[in-house]
Amino acid sequence: MLHPVYSFKKTGIYTEYDRDIESQATEEFIDKIPGGGKKIYLDALKDMYLGLYDRYLQTTEKDFFLDKTPRYYLILDELMELYPYAKFILLRRNPLSVLHSIISTWTKDSGYRLLNLHHDLKTAIVNFDKYHDAENVFHLKYESLIDHPESTLSDLCQYIGVRYEENMLSYDSKEKWALGDQKVYKNSKIASDRKYLWATDKLSDQAWRTLHDYMEWIGQERMTKSGYEYDETRSFLYKNIPNENIEKIMVDTNRLDDLLNISNSCLFHNDKLKIGNIEDPVELHSLCDVCDDYSKLKERIDQYSELSVVRRPIAKLKSLYHLLAAVKSIE
Repeated sequence: MLHPVYSFKKTGIYTEYDRDIESQATEEFIDKIPGGGKKIYLDALKDMYLGLYDRYLQTTEKDFFLDKTPRYYLILDELMELYPYAKFILLRRNPLSVLHSIISTWTKDSGYRLLNLHHDLKTAIVNFDKYHDAENVFHLKYESLIDHPESTLSDLCQYIGVRYEENMLSYDSKEKWALGDQKVYKNSKIASDRKYLWATDKLSDQAWRTLHDYMEWIGQERMTKSGYEYDETRSFLYKNIPNENIEKIMVDTNRLDDLLNISNSCLFHNDKLKIGNIEDPVELHSLCDVCDDYSKLKERIDQYSELSVVRRPIAKLKSLYHLLAAVKSIE
C-alpha cells in the first residue's frame, strides 16, 4: 500500500515526469468523480487491494493475510482511514536497541549512511505515539516477546482472533524472505541474547555519541510513553561509554542531526570532498568557485557518485553546476 497511498502526499516522491503537474491532474480527476470524489476513489483503492489479498489467500489454506511492512508508519493515518476494521500490530523496541541494530547491521562504521534512515529513527516514533490508546492497535513490545514469549503471543492471538499454538514459538522454515535482516535465520526460535546488545557491545566513540544524541532527542516523556524507562536506559548507556572523556567524544565525533541531514550540502574544498550540514555553502565558496571546482574534480565526482551515501548531494551539486554554467554563459 505504500505507493498508492503515498501518492496523495505533496512531498517525498521523485519521478522522471513532472510530479507537480501529475498530482494536480490526478486531484482534478478524483474531485470530479461523480458520487463522492475522493471517497469513491479511496473505496475503489481499498476494494482493489482487498481483492488482491483475497486472491493471494486462495492459493493457501489460510484465513488471514498479514501485511508486514515496517514503513507503513509513513501512511498510518491513511491506512487507519482506509481500513477502519483492520487490526494493526505496532511492534515497538527500545529505541537505542533499534539504532544499535541499524548501526551494526546496515551502516557499520559509516555513520553518513544514516541519512536515509531519518524517518525510521524519528518519524516512526512520532506517528506511533499518536495511536498509543487506539482500540484497533495492539502494541507489541519486542522485550516482552523475548522475556515472556508464550503469554505475549497468546495475548496477540486473542486480539487478532486466532488460536494460540505452541509451534508459533519456532520459525524454523525453509521459506526465507529476500529482504530484511538475514541474521534472523541463524536461530530457529526467539533469541534472548539480542535484547540489550547496545548496553553490552563494545561501542566506538561515534556509535556511542549517536546513541546518546538519539536518547536525548527522544527525551523522558516520549521514552516513557513508549513503555521504557528513560533513567534506566541512560544509566546503561553511560556505563558502556568507550571513553571516559565525554567532552573529547563530543568534540571528535559528529552529531546525530548532522548525520541525518548530511544531504543538505556536498562541497569540494581544497580538492577534498566535504560533506556536512552547512546551511550556507556560500560561506565556503562563491558560486563561481563551486562551478570551477566541479570542472576540476569532475572525474573524482563521478567516482564518488557510485556511493549511495553521496549520490543525492552529488546530484544536487551537478544541478548547481549546470545552472551556474548557464548563468556564466549569459554573463
